[in-house]
Amino acid sequence: IELARHAPRTIAALRNTRGLHHSEVDRNGEVLLEVIRAAVALPPDEWPDIPQAKRAQPEAAGVVDLLQAVLKARAKEIEIAPSLLANASDLQALAEAKHGRDRLDLPILHGWRRKLAGDLLLSVLDGSCTVQVDPASGALRLTAIPGNP
Repeated sequence: IELARHAPRTIAALRNTRGLHHSEVDRNGEVLLEVIRAAVALPPDEWPDIPQAKRAQPEAAGVVDLLQAVLKARAKEIEIAPSLLANASDLQALAEAKHGRDRLDLPILHGWRRKLAGDLLLSVLDGSCTVQVDPASGALRLTAIPGNP
């Protein structure tokens, strides 16, 4: 990003680029400068399309919060860090998907992560599992609804 923002034109300018190590400049500085020169010379109609940042759907915000709470409860139960199971963008994708959630290409829906927490999150989303707060302990209580898979 820094290279694109500042488009350095000399080795000295490359060395002053934040995040670029001097050893990288020593190894690839001339190649980087050539790529930058070629990119700067491109006419605007040849510039790549920049995808628009995807805005979170407002109605999904509460669902993401619920999924985070369920994930944290499950992670505490199995004594694993929640971040090893899923990140916020994975939960956002689950919450925003209207169809085919179970087929999304997310780490939480593959292998051991799916077995430990992914199927639980899907059951919360499809309504086959309820989430309650235990009044005595304050812990989340997850209950499968009879008659649902």
